[in-house]
Amino acid sequence: MHQAQTRAKKRGVVFHEEIWTYERLAAETERLARGLAARGVGPGDRVALHMMNRPELVVAYYACFKLGGYRGAVANRFKFAELAPILQRLKPALYIGEADLYDNAAPVEVSILAPGKRFVVNGTFEDHGVQPWEALFDVATDESLSVSPASYEPAVLIKHIRDHGQPKFVIHTPATLSESVDLIIKHWGFSADDIVIMPLPMAHMSGLISFLSYIQFGAPFVLLQCFDADTVLDSIERHRCTWCLGFPAHYAALLECQRARPRNLASLRNLSDRSGCLPDRSAAAGSFDLGRTPLQCLGRNGVVGSLTFGLQHGQVVRSRRARKSG
Repeated sequence: MHQAQTRAKKRGVVFHEEIWTYERLAAETERLARGLAARGVGPGDRVALHMMNRPELVVAYYACFKLGGYRGAVANRFKFAELAPILQRLKPALYIGEADLYDNAAPVEVSILAPGKRFVVNGTFEDHGVQPWEALFDVATDESLSVSPASYEPAVLIKHIRDHGQPKFVIHTPATLSESVDLIIKHWGFSADDIVIMPLPMAHMSGLISFLSYIQFGAPFVLLQCFDADTVLDSIERHRCTWCLGFPAHYAALLECQRARPRNLASLRNLSDRSGCLPDRSAAAGSFDLGRTPLQCLGRNGVVGSLTFGLQHGQVVRSRRARKSG
């Protein structure tokens, strides 16, 4: 997070009107990384992150990157029946969730998720072994954390949207994440005065690669816990946001709410559709009501950065395991 050296006091994230500077993000990342290391998390270990959008999720991602461990980002919409097999396959060394979601993780067997390995943000529980987020900062190590994982080692496991049977994950390495971020910064046309509205879920690849790009470039972003059309529009107006990313369903909801109660969206100069499949009719309507026609960006949520381009020039090879006969 080089912005902590060059723009330490500048705002990096705005969440519920609370400002997180790059200096604060870097300091919390360092503290959490040391706390995780003191609890035995190291290179190659998996940390399950089960949170809605919040600054603590940003910090948790960077702390794991710093340690060389990798994290399984768990979508916050999953109920226990979906969550249990995901955690069973992940076999995480640690679980970091939040109070509003923990009920879906609480019944998971202790053989999969030990009581002393469960931590939650923004709440307390009477269950034995479930500890608050702050407890991760109580114990820290003084050892060096200078871990440089190989560029091809796993960095993030993203739950595949459409799988059947055993949960499947899309693996991203430091190389694919770095290349994705570099391409976004190079081609999306960010400017020094941009302010981004961020409703995309950071447990998904679209949200993850977006916030990594904003921080790398130094574009402050207004982080929303989840997508709500009225909240997005109000935040664009209040913070004078210049960028908004979303999906076709998001823009349909934004159009409806903007027509019902118009906001001043004059600051908005870029709308981007992350699916690349926004109907022309919606795009035209968006130009009239939202002030800009959405820019369509093609890329599946789970595989952006890995299959949409190659790290080296040449033929793209896709392999699949042969089916057993009979």
